[in-house]
Amino acid sequence: MSSKGQSFAALLLLAWTAESVAAGLVLDRALVSSSSAGVEVEVQLSCAYRYVDHTPHTAARRVRVSLAPLDDCATSLGAGGSVREASRPAGRELASLDELEFLSRAGAGASLTLLFSRAVTIEVRQRGDLRSVVVNVMPADFHSDDLTVLPSINPPPGDNAADPELTRTPERLRRADERARQATQAKPAVQKRGQYVINLESALEPVTQIHADVVETGVDWQFYTADAMLAGTTWHRLRVGFFATEAAAEQALASLRQHYPRAWVTKVPTSEHLLADSATLDAGVPGEQVTAQPSHAPAKAVEPGVATLDVAKLQALMDDGRTAMIAADYPRAIQLYTRALREPEHPHSRDALEFLGLARERNGQKAHAVAEYRRFLELYPEGEGADRVSQRLAGLTALAPPRAANSGQRARRPRRESRWEMFGGLSQYYRLDETQFNDRPRLTSQSSILTDADLMVRRRGERTLFTSRVTLGNLYDLLGEDEGPGSSTRVYYLYADLQDEQTGLGARVGRQSLRTSGVLGRFDGAQLSWQWRPNTRFNIQSGFPVESSGDSIDTDRVFYGFSVDLLDMLETVDLNLFYNTQEVNGIDDREAVGGELRYYDSSRALIAHIDYDVSYSELNSLTVLGNWASDNRVTINAMLDQRKSPFLLTRNALIGQPFGTIEELLLTLTEDELRQLAADRTGDVQALALGVSLPLFERFQLNADVTLNEFGGTPASGGVAAVPDAGTEYFYSLNLIGSSLLKEGDSSIVGLRYAEGTNATTTSIYINTRYPVTRGLRINPRLRLSHREFVRDDSSEWIAAPAIRILYRFSRHYSLELETGGEWSSRDLENETSDFNSFFIFAGYRADF
Repeated sequence: MSSKGQSFAALLLLAWTAESVAAGLVLDRALVSSSSAGVEVEVQLSCAYRYVDHTPHTAARRVRVSLAPLDDCATSLGAGGSVREASRPAGRELASLDELEFLSRAGAGASLTLLFSRAVTIEVRQRGDLRSVVVNVMPADFHSDDLTVLPSINPPPGDNAADPELTRTPERLRRADERARQATQAKPAVQKRGQYVINLESALEPVTQIHADVVETGVDWQFYTADAMLAGTTWHRLRVGFFATEAAAEQALASLRQHYPRAWVTKVPTSEHLLADSATLDAGVPGEQVTAQPSHAPAKAVEPGVATLDVAKLQALMDDGRTAMIAADYPRAIQLYTRALREPEHPHSRDALEFLGLARERNGQKAHAVAEYRRFLELYPEGEGADRVSQRLAGLTALAPPRAANSGQRARRPRRESRWEMFGGLSQYYRLDETQFNDRPRLTSQSSILTDADLMVRRRGERTLFTSRVTLGNLYDLLGEDEGPGSSTRVYYLYADLQDEQTGLGARVGRQSLRTSGVLGRFDGAQLSWQWRPNTRFNIQSGFPVESSGDSIDTDRVFYGFSVDLLDMLETVDLNLFYNTQEVNGIDDREAVGGELRYYDSSRALIAHIDYDVSYSELNSLTVLGNWASDNRVTINAMLDQRKSPFLLTRNALIGQPFGTIEELLLTLTEDELRQLAADRTGDVQALALGVSLPLFERFQLNADVTLNEFGGTPASGGVAAVPDAGTEYFYSLNLIGSSLLKEGDSSIVGLRYAEGTNATTTSIYINTRYPVTRGLRINPRLRLSHREFVRDDSSEWIAAPAIRILYRFSRHYSLELETGGEWSSRDLENETSDFNSFFIFAGYRADF
C-alpha cells in the first residue's frame, strides 16, 4: 500500500464529532455545564466571529444564532469557501440538546444551529476575543420570577444531611417547620433587604460546616451556599448576608477575619435574596456542633393552613407532574410537586412527597432527595411507598463516607470514584468541485476524500482530572499531485491536560490553542496555571507557534507569555491581562501587552479586547462589542474593530520576498531594515457595525444591520509593489425570519443585501429554508440571486446560486448527508458576454461514540 493509502487507512481507525469543508476547523469544541438559570452551552471557535442575533426569541426546538466573521475568519475561507461542522457534545442531555451545527460561507456570514429534544428558550452572549459563543438554555416555561424551576444556588450536598441525629433535633425541626410556614406566606419585597454579602469560604468540595463562634456572632445573619463555575471548575461558596451597606458588611467582616482570613465583601443582585432563601443553612443552636444542614424542608406547611387549590386543580398538578417525570423534565416536576405540597394535608400529599424526592434524585440533587425521603419516612413510616422510599434512601446513603468523629474538625473530603471516559467520532466526505468559463472544457479543481477524526480520553480521580485529545484530518487527493492540491494530513490538537483540584495547579502540554493571554492561535508547547483563589488564576505559557495545522513543529519561532484572570469581579466583570513576547531566528518578532474586559448583566453586555506591541509602538488590535436587549425583546448590538492585517510581526518581512526564512533575509538586511520592511507589509483594517433585531408577531423576526469596512494600503518597499488603499465598503442587510410556519421546527429566511465598494456594487436577494420531513430527515433548499455593477468598465453581471442539502440521521450516533449546488453567472461586457458556472457535490457520513 502507498504511503498515501496507509495514512488514509490509519485515520479510519480514529473518531471525530465534527465535519470540515475548509482547510482548518472552526468549531473547536462545545462545553455543557449548569448555569444560574438553566444550562450553559459554550461553543468555542478557532477564529473570531461576532454575534449578530438569534431566532426565534420564543420557545422552540430549533434555534439559529447568526454570526458575522471578522477578517481572520473571512480571509481563511477565501472566495467561495465554506465550513460546515457538527457536534454532539458530552453532557448535552443537561440542555436537552440533540446536536449543534456550525455553518459559514465566504461572503454570506455564519450561523450556529442548535437542535433540542424539547422546546426551550435561550439567551446568547459572547466571551473572550469574539471566539466563544455562550448559549444559556432554559425550559420553555421558565420565568425569572419563578426560581424554583432551575435554582442556581443549591444547598450543599453534604453527607451529614442524611444523619438522623443532626436532622431531627427539636430545635432544627422547629426551625424547619417555621421556615415552611413562612414560605406559604407573603414575604416583604426583597428590595428592602441589603445587597451586600460576605463570601466566607470557597472550596472545591461542598462546604458543610460553619465555625461556632461565627454562628454566635451572627445569630440574625443568613448563611447560605452558592456555586460558581470558574475556568471549568465548580467552586462551592459559603456566604452570609444580607447587609444594607458596604460599610456594614465591612464592619461585620472585621469580626470574622480570625476564622475566615480570606473572606471578602461583594455586592449581589436582588435575585440572590430569593435564591438564598432556598439554600439557607441551618447552623444549629450556638454552642452546639455547627455542621451546616440544608434548610430545604418541603414547602408543605407542617401546621394546618388554608387550602388554595380545589380537588380538580390538585389532580391536574399531579397529572402534570407525572407527565414531566415521563418526559424526564425533572426541574418542571420539582416545581409542580413542590406546589402541591404547599397545600394542607390532602389525598395526594404522600405521592407528591415521594415523587418530589424521586425527581430531585434524578435531577442530580442527591442531598435534597435524601432530605425529602427522610421527611417522607418521618411522616409516613408505614403503608404504601414506605418500602420503596427506604430502599432509595439506603441506596443514596450507602455511598456516603463516614462523618468526622471530632465535631470540631472539618468533615473528610468525600472520595470520588475514579473512572475513565472516552468519546469522539469519525466523519468521511467526498468533495467534488468543477468550474467552466465560457465554452472552454470543464475543469475539476477538487476531487478528494476528507477524513476527520477526534478522540478524547478523560479520567476523574479523587483530586485530579486528566484529559487528552487527539484531533486529526486527512485530505486524500483523487486527482493526483499534477492536477490537484495533493494529499495532506493535519494535526489540529494533540495534547494532555492534568488539573489538581486540591492545589489548583494545572498543566496542558502538546498542540493546543488559546483565545486569550496574547497567544495568536495554535501552538506546540505548554501552559501552566494556578488557581490561587476562586476568582484569581495565574498562567504561564510557552511554545512554538503553528502557522498551519499541516505543519510539523517549527522551532524557528518561540514565544513566552504570562497572564492573570480576574473573574467574577463585582459579580459582573471578568478581566484578563497578559504580556507576551515572541522571537524568530533569534530576533524580536513580537512583544505585546494587553487585556480583555467582559461585562455582563441581565440586559447588557460589553466586551473590550486590546493588543499593543510595545516593540513596534503600534496597536495590533482593538475590539469593542456591545449588546443591549430591552424588555420588549428588541436587541441592539454594535461593534468597533481596528486591527493590523495581518498581525504585526517581524516575520511579515518575508511577504513578497524570494526567501523562506528571516535568517536568510538577515544576510542582506540589518534588523532595523527588516523590521521596517515588516511594518510596510502590514496594513490597517477598521470595521464598524450596528444592528437591530425586533420580533414581529409570534413567529417572525426582523433583523437589520449596517457594516462599514475600510482597508488601508501598504507602501512599496524591498522590491514589493505598493497595495493601494481599498477605500470604504458599505454593507446593508435586511432579513425576515419565520419559524414553525408549516411544521414545528421549520424555518424560512428571506433577505436583502446591498454592498457598495470602490470597484462594484452588488444587490442580492436570498431565500433559505429548512424543513423537517420526519424526525430524522431534514431538507434545506436555498437560492441566492445577485446583480453586480462594475465601476471600472460600466459592465454588469447576474449571478444565480441554488443549492440543496439533505441530512438523514438514522440512529442516535450515525447520520448521512448530501449537498449539491452551483453558481451560474453572466457578465455583459462592451463587445461580448462572459459566462461562468461552477458545480459541487459534498456527500458522506458521520459516526459518533
